[in-house]
Amino acid sequence: MKKIFSFLIFLIVSNITFSQQWTNYTTLNSGICGSNIHSIAIDNNGTRWFGANGNGVSRFDGTNWTSYYYSDGLVNISVQTIAVDLQNKKWIGCGGGISVFNDTVWTTYTTADSLPSPYINALAIDTNGDMWIGSGIGSIGGVTKHHDTTWTTYTTLEGLASNAVNALFVDSHNNIWAGTDNGVSKFDGTNWTTYNTSNSGLAANFVATVAVDKIGNAWFGLTGYGVSKFDGTNWTTFNMSNSGIASTDIISIAIDSLGNIWFGAYDNGVSKFDGTNWTYYNTGNSNIAGNSIWAILIDNQGKIWFGIDDRNGGTGGVSVLNESVGINEQIVYPTSFSVLPNPASDCININIPYAANIEITNINGQIIKTIDSSSKSTTVDLSIFPSGVYIVRVKTDKEIITKKFIKE
Repeated sequence: MKKIFSFLIFLIVSNITFSQQWTNYTTLNSGICGSNIHSIAIDNNGTRWFGANGNGVSRFDGTNWTSYYYSDGLVNISVQTIAVDLQNKKWIGCGGGISVFNDTVWTTYTTADSLPSPYINALAIDTNGDMWIGSGIGSIGGVTKHHDTTWTTYTTLEGLASNAVNALFVDSHNNIWAGTDNGVSKFDGTNWTTYNTSNSGLAANFVATVAVDKIGNAWFGLTGYGVSKFDGTNWTTFNMSNSGIASTDIISIAIDSLGNIWFGAYDNGVSKFDGTNWTYYNTGNSNIAGNSIWAILIDNQGKIWFGIDDRNGGTGGVSVLNESVGINEQIVYPTSFSVLPNPASDCININIPYAANIEITNINGQIIKTIDSSSKSTTVDLSIFPSGVYIVRVKTDKEIITKKFIKE
């Protein structure tokens, strides 16, 4: 049955101690549905969604918690992945298929609806608004594309590295990256290209997580072997013997707006890499709620949300890190910065009285467009942008400024 829990949290922020940069949501202090959070998403209204492995899904609007289970319409309470489409529908991948929720009605998709496997491990939405689904255990599964009412599945017969798909990522060129138990495959819309230990510098074939940064480097989290990076030509692997990474069992990756790479470990917290230096947080040196980091999401304010399982210490649940407190990053919202018109259909004009780097991201933080602007007014063509909510982030040497706009 649906449960609703409301509460207030009082947090004193300090610029001195790292412990006061953390906010934890656990089953002890909130209405979150479980202590084993394996997925996080933010919808177009800014509501957070958390999937628990074996305990359903919870939504959090900043004040109220609501949890959903079998009786509410969820096909299975073993939730592994969540994605939000352009219509703000929540796609929830479970151990029995997919449940889609439009805030009123639940729709379920299973193997009877052309899914190759009931075990849904990954979801990703591309720039056209199509949903990509990674599924499978063993030899049954694959990558499935959902477009309108059409389902198309790709397997090893089409060039996929394996039918057991663990992770999906859509890069800025709309390539689909699929991490599997036998390497990683990239789909350019026509062809699949596979990388594994036999034909590349990938350090291991079991790829648990994938991310691509804004300059095109692909990062692959591996179980037992750390992280492999591929720049399109060269491969580099980071492990505990040659870097400051805190673990070799990497199961989640996210990239923030400053280009820092965050690596979540199965057993020893999270590591941050800025390209030169490593920093890590675990229960031994911070107030993070646990050491098993299954999901990482960075919101449009730069806060890092961690989905945590309690299996390797700590309470589990969700931890939020506001690292800008520690680095004294100045975030301001001056009236001189404007995005017009808003809502927009064809184009927007970004008006700011100084040179700046401009990024446009979707609501989940994926960078859609980058502009180096030296003029006071920049026009951005929106013709290729799907309808939805976007964030304009302006960065200068002194400040970071964000504004939201809607593409109709």
